[in-house]
Amino acid sequence: MTAAGRRRAWTVARVVLSLAVLAALASRTDLTLVGRRLAAADPLLVGAGLLLLFARNVIQAWRWQLVLQAWDRRLPLGPLTRLVMIGGFFTLLLPTAAGGDLVRWALVSRGRLERTLAAQSVIADRLAGLCGLGLLTALAVPWAGDSVPGDGVRWTALALAPAAAFALAAVMWPGWLPAGWRVRLPLAGGRPGRLLAAIGASALLAHLGAVAAMVCLGRAVGDGTPAPVYAVVLPLVWLVSLLPVSLGGLGVREAGFVSLMTAAGMSRETALAAAGLWLATTLVQAAAGGALLAVERRAAIAQPARPPLPGDPGPLPEPSPEELSEPAPADYLYSRR
Repeated sequence: MTAAGRRRAWTVARVVLSLAVLAALASRTDLTLVGRRLAAADPLLVGAGLLLLFARNVIQAWRWQLVLQAWDRRLPLGPLTRLVMIGGFFTLLLPTAAGGDLVRWALVSRGRLERTLAAQSVIADRLAGLCGLGLLTALAVPWAGDSVPGDGVRWTALALAPAAAFALAAVMWPGWLPAGWRVRLPLAGGRPGRLLAAIGASALLAHLGAVAAMVCLGRAVGDGTPAPVYAVVLPLVWLVSLLPVSLGGLGVREAGFVSLMTAAGMSRETALAAAGLWLATTLVQAAAGGALLAVERRAAIAQPARPPLPGDPGPLPEPSPEELSEPAPADYLYSRR
């Protein structure tokens, strides 16, 4: 079998796994009661959750903008927000929930940034998100108290804090790492503390926005679980959905949410209804990202070609499908010193 054939077979396997997990969830749940929960959902709370998720895209773009400032690059917030939303569209199509990062790298390197710098900025942005996730769980576990669904979940959530500290140390003080593991990021050179604080605050704020959105969706279907429990459970669900075993985390995300929230006391039908609203709002955001992509492509086609300037190397080559489905080359990510 060729490499392309293996990739197609693996993609089909992921789709089958996603559908199988969703079918297993449905078979163990009273779907009639789930439908009633959804039919009685408060539209104002659903709308509030959707707006919070859209606002999260802006906050994520702001975080990426702050990361780029470490390279003394000033990109407007509007284009970065569009790229984040387009990346969200491809997240549902690519094998893992991190697939949107690969698309962001490919798109931002088209005449905006050098390919190496584009890859490094996306990695730094992902590391900043991990730091914010660890900080969120470290704050949420004590706040949730006895409402945390089991000691295993409690200790797993708390383990995210040292993982976030490791990521932060790898960025700020890479000298203690082996040469092959040193991440070539400008923050390693000792950037102003104010910039680092702003990056960390934006990462935490983005996760808080997503948690608040899920709380709204849960309340919309009649759930009364304390908000700190969401802040403990959701980071674990997000991390599990990054595993490349399903299509964009579909099925794995819903199964993780339902299992952990039912352990926290939520009824299975309510948890599945909230997960359904989560999926619906994700699809709405993805549709918006797809529409932005279509508008940008139409504008690029309609734009007349300018005459080349002296010394102009011309436009960057279009990324191939392999570039959108494979990670960035290793020399874009690491540097040996």
